[in-house]
Amino acid sequence: MVGSLHFRSRGIYSSIKSILSIFKISKDYEPDLILLEGPGFLSFVSLIIKIIYELPLIVRVKGDLWKTYSEINHDLPLYEKVTKLLNYKAGALILKHADAILPISERIGKVTTVNLSMDKPMHVVYIPFFNAEDNVTNNGAQQTGLDSIVNGNYVLTVTNFNFWAKVEPLLDAIKTTAPVLQELGIKWLILGDGFFFDKFKQSIKESINMETVLFLGRQNPYPFYKRAMALFYISGMDGLPNVLLEASYSKLPIIINKECDSVEFVINGYNGIIADFNDRSQITEIINKIDSDKEFRNTISDNAYSYLQANFSLKHVSSQLEKAINSTLANSGD
Repeated sequence: MVGSLHFRSRGIYSSIKSILSIFKISKDYEPDLILLEGPGFLSFVSLIIKIIYELPLIVRVKGDLWKTYSEINHDLPLYEKVTKLLNYKAGALILKHADAILPISERIGKVTTVNLSMDKPMHVVYIPFFNAEDNVTNNGAQQTGLDSIVNGNYVLTVTNFNFWAKVEPLLDAIKTTAPVLQELGIKWLILGDGFFFDKFKQSIKESINMETVLFLGRQNPYPFYKRAMALFYISGMDGLPNVLLEASYSKLPIIINKECDSVEFVINGYNGIIADFNDRSQITEIINKIDSDKEFRNTISDNAYSYLQANFSLKHVSSQLEKAINSTLANSGD
């Protein structure tokens, strides 16, 4: 039997109730292993259970714990800084005492190993892709708004503005790429919101044409995927973003910045394009090729869809997880 601990921010009472129920389950059912979905402050209880019941603990890691903590240096509310500090301290301690770590990507695995300064059994386990399109009701007003805003081609970015390290590369890329799009008569639609949304817009409004770059806030992205000519994915911190999976499912060509943590999931020229968004001539060449070469565009779109089905199906990810669990149990002596 495998025990899986899940904690969500639902208030103090609910959290205490969840913790107590986990202790009871551990006592009554005697699990063979604890699978923790991400280290954090509340999940510190997993370490206590590990010690009391002498269970191996494996931890899923979906992002860079250290880069997330570094956001504390920005102008955040006090409660956000305290939360990040507690999550970081507890998370780092949990990882140091874990029997195995399951990073979401090779990149996250390497970052975790370097920052822990110790070797741990690492097993990369992706996240499975579930098509969310059928479960989302398209908002008619949103779709009408898209029709009225865009007359012609557009490129798309879907992100969140909750971490400055995540959107800072996008800030630099906009200053270089927006003039290219303006010359070509192509708009750039950016979906998403978050704590740094207003700061981000303020940082660029003096340097670009805001009629070329349109910030549309939080939206259901699927109608936008279907009509965009390409996805610009430009980020400074991501393990494996759902946006890349959703775009691949929608057969939308992906152009990703070469410094992105998720760049390992794009095979240049096969299922997407790896680009230097600070190189104006390169970006111009890529956009012109996507726009004019229909065969190339269709090929990388079809390859992206095939790559998604092969690597992020429930069957494939379940197999990765099963191998990681079996390996951990074998090494623990069970």
